[in-house]
Amino acid sequence: MSTVPWLLMGDLNMNLHNVKVTGHSTVSSWFDWVRSHFDNCFPSGLPTHTQDNSRTTIDYVFGHRSLATRLVNGMIRKVPSAYTDHCLLSIDLVPARVDIGPGCWRFNPTLLDDAEFLVLLDKTVALFFDSIVCVDNPGDGGGGEPVPVQDIWESFKVLLKCCAQKYTRGAKARFKNKVASLQQERTILLSTASGIITSDAVLTQSGSGSILVDSSKLKKLDQLIDNQIQKETRGCMLRSATRWHELGERNNKYFYRVIKERQSKQTIQSLKCSATGSVLVNSDDIIREARGFYQELYTPDLIDDAAVDSLLASIPDDVVLSPEDSDSLTDPILMDTLQILVGHTPLGKSPGLDGLPFEVYKYLFKSSH
Repeated sequence: MSTVPWLLMGDLNMNLHNVKVTGHSTVSSWFDWVRSHFDNCFPSGLPTHTQDNSRTTIDYVFGHRSLATRLVNGMIRKVPSAYTDHCLLSIDLVPARVDIGPGCWRFNPTLLDDAEFLVLLDKTVALFFDSIVCVDNPGDGGGGEPVPVQDIWESFKVLLKCCAQKYTRGAKARFKNKVASLQQERTILLSTASGIITSDAVLTQSGSGSILVDSSKLKKLDQLIDNQIQKETRGCMLRSATRWHELGERNNKYFYRVIKERQSKQTIQSLKCSATGSVLVNSDDIIREARGFYQELYTPDLIDDAAVDSLLASIPDDVVLSPEDSDSLTDPILMDTLQILVGHTPLGKSPGLDGLPFEVYKYLFKSSH
């Protein structure tokens, strides 16, 4: 009873709002049990049954305590007496909702097609490494401590994330304004509905005569509008993880719908508690249970030092690496080797939780030469 939320409803044939009824020896213990596990969805005690001129309350809907916030819109409706002498009781059960945040951040690879962003990125990277050089090599008058390589790397990834977030903040509004501006410019250029395209211009007809429109400028505007809309479409496809779309298809409402559907499917609505077996629907409880599960899963077992010593002692003394193999394993990694590895990395994948895809590393390698 305490582990599974459920509803208790029906014609109980007694008025539980009458103290004489609930205080009876045959009813009191059962009624106490009901009150300890359930909430009355119709606590006002309005009549639900009519017989001649008498009205009483004998129909009920009780909801488990864990469903209290999800049972809403309780209504008692009169039904034609030709059908029944009972009223119709209805209640809405709202699906369990889990409050979720924005999720893990991911760098949008389409930013690497944005010339303005690349200028910002290049300047940011250059300033970062210039500052690192100043710290590591403070010069004659400096006395700064060298920065550990791992700290530099982590700081660099944070900087890349901040750079992308700073640039994309308000990007939706900028996109709409830019497209609207281009559309307006095109409308002004094509001030009339009909036109004749010539080799160098568009000849539009108007009441006062003919107006020549610059064909190259019109084509340039059309191309800019196409590029902007295609850019937004690629961003929506990335967020929705849609693998294909029809050539020329730009209905971004579809992609937004896919995003919402995917988010709904990936959201954990309920989880069984490993300790009590109860069903958890509260977001904090679900997160706590999931965190405990993965902490236990990824907590390493204690190392048996005796077993390690025994294993190492059983290795013959003559089993050693050759000097060449030893040097190959311990030599610093060459830049050419890193570039080859990055060149074979897949697209649209992030190697870590930092959200930076391999496309970023490929661009940084390319721009560093």
